[in-house]
Amino acid sequence: MVTKTDLKSLTSKQLNELQQDVVAALRERRQLAISQLREQFEDLAAAEGLTMEEVVGSQRGKWQRGPKTIKYRDPDHPRNTWSGRGRTPRWLSDKLRGGKSLQDYGVS
Repeated sequence: MVTKTDLKSLTSKQLNELQQDVVAALRERRQLAISQLREQFEDLAAAEGLTMEEVVGSQRGKWQRGPKTIKYRDPDHPRNTWSGRGRTPRWLSDKLRGGKSLQDYGVS
């Protein structure tokens, strides 16, 4: 086991190598834990006559959204666009505060 006093005696290069080794070891340990849990879950599901897909459903692509469709465009500066998702961009907020309506910037 490495103690704090041992760390003080190491060079910067040695500390960087140690850090990389620690990160790699943690990554391996995490992957091992994930695979062990996956096996346990599969065994539990199989004991009930189920597959993992039946238990958790298909997760592929669930959180992936397609390309954002442009819904609003600034006619003065066509590069200013907004999909309608998330925060209203500053260029549009400024125009709305100036008395314009959202429909003035809708893309046909």
